[in-house]
Order: sequence, then C-alpha cells, then structure tokens
Amino acid sequence: SKNEEEHEDMYRILIADDEGLMLEAFKGIILAEFGEKCIVETAKTGRVVIEKAETFHPDIVFMDIDMPGRNGIEASRALRERNQSIVLLFVTNLAQYAIAGYEVDALDYILKPINYFSFKLKIQKALETVRRVQGTLLTIASDHGQQLVRDSEIFYIEVQGHNLIYHTLHGDLTATGTLKQIEAQLKPSGFYRCNYCYLVNLRHVG
Repeated sequence: SKNEEEHEDMYRILIADDEGLMLEAFKGIILAEFGEKCIVETAKTGRVVIEKAETFHPDIVFMDIDMPGRNGIEASRALRERNQSIVLLFVTNLAQYAIAGYEVDALDYILKPINYFSFKLKIQKALETVRRVQGTLLTIASDHGQQLVRDSEIFYIEVQGHNLIYHTLHGDLTATGTLKQIEAQLKPSGFYRCNYCYLVNLRHVG
C-alpha cells in the first residue's frame, strides 16, 4: 500500500551523555557498524532525553547515569512510565550504579571506558531484543506527513469514511487506505479483524 511501508530493520536509537566526545564516539560506532539500520539522536541531559522521547519515540536508549540535573536513573523512570517496551542500556564508569538498572528493567549496562568490540555486541543484543519484542517499523502517510510507528505500538485501527484512524501509544493518526490491505500486511503481527470496521492488535487485549 502507498500509505504504509515496512522497514524491517530500521531502529531509532537515542544516546544520552553529557560529554560531547562520548556522544560522538557512541554515534560513530553505531553508524559505522549499523548505519543502514539506525536513525540516531543524541541528548546531553535527562530533561532533553524525555523531551526527545516524546517526538522521536526511540526503540533503544543508551543512558549515561551521571548527568547534570535529572540523572539517567530518574530519566529512565520517566521513560518507563510512558513506554514499557523501550530497550534501556545504562552507561556508567561505576559498576555499582549498574544495579539501579534492574529497577527500570534495563537490558544491560556498559562500563566506561568503552571497549569497541564489547559495545558492538551490546548494540547487536539491543537490536535483536527490539526486533523480538517490538515488531516491525511502519511508515504511515498520515495527515501530518510521514509517521514512523512500530506495529506493536498500534492498539487498533478503525475505518471512518474513506479514512483509517490508527490508535497508537503516541496518539491517533489519520491516513487514507483500506482495512483489507492493512489486514493482509498486519495479520502476521497478531492483528485480528473483529468486524468490518476494526482491526485490533491482540497484544493489547488483556
């Protein structure tokens, strides 16, 4: 369908660190190793992490723990309240801080100074976790332009006239198209058509 394209291997990564050199080093490794799969954004404070998460909707966050103002642990709690499926990895130069990662269900932690090979493996592990947990990234041609949304973030889709309304974790999106086209595309992801105007994501049916 013109309105919906799949990006099987695209991932949104947010790197949070108050040191500019660390941010550039992280970003450089990710783009060198996984550049064709990743869209990377950066943040220097916990406050900016939370602001960017509202619009960028990261799949993976590499979170420095020791940042000025709102530290990485506080920022991680705020992210978790909004989204249970973000993959979090803590970055710290103190191993004892890594324990705090359990509180917010962090996937792993990375000790500074960074070891290139070890960091590459942890990125790989994070990408595989996203693929397993979060599903496929879709581009929806909505009335606000192209929107990137994971199929796991869609609660249900309904037909209203000639429009499709996507009810998602990040709000509602309106696009043109037919439910029949989307049903064929999303059926493998666990979507079920309960009548002629609703397609429901069974992951969100409790």
